[in-house]
Amino acid sequence: HKTYSPSMDILVSSNLERLLFELTGHDSEKINFWMNQLQSTGEYSPDTNTFSKLQELFWASYASDRETLDTIKETYRQYNYLLDTHTAVGKAVLEKYLAIENDNSRTVLLSTASPFKFCGSVINALFGEKEYEDKSELELLEILSNKTGNQIPANLANLAKMPVKHKQVIEREKLHNHLLQTLNLY
Repeated sequence: HKTYSPSMDILVSSNLERLLFELTGHDSEKINFWMNQLQSTGEYSPDTNTFSKLQELFWASYASDRETLDTIKETYRQYNYLLDTHTAVGKAVLEKYLAIENDNSRTVLLSTASPFKFCGSVINALFGEKEYEDKSELELLEILSNKTGNQIPANLANLAKMPVKHKQVIEREKLHNHLLQTLNLY
């Protein structure tokens, strides 16, 4: 299921294996078993001890696409701060945590990406879908910058002037052979 936050759509991040490795006292056999189980069945269940450790360390929830867009819009309206989609999920979940757990401790929310990497989604949140229909990614950068007064990050600002390095398009059926030829393995 694709969301506005593509990095969160990843089922198995490398961080998951590293976390489980630490929580199990570096039990690589256990980790391999769980990861193989996940790959073959789509799920796995850590042992009770590891699961208890996870519950002690983490509080988890999610944000729907609507909640993500609403969080971007509300944060911009309230603070004039432009969130990317991933940070918006983090903020929405943080707000749920604070409300449910009645936790009043100070919190630091770290922004995880530039909103300019997700122009279409951010523009959709702030100004509606019609604002970005039929626009290229480069046009979206300009729209977001012009409408919010935020400067396009330097690494994205000059994209239009950069030469296209890879112009070859490979048909899906020919991809395997092309990769082997490219790697000189064929």
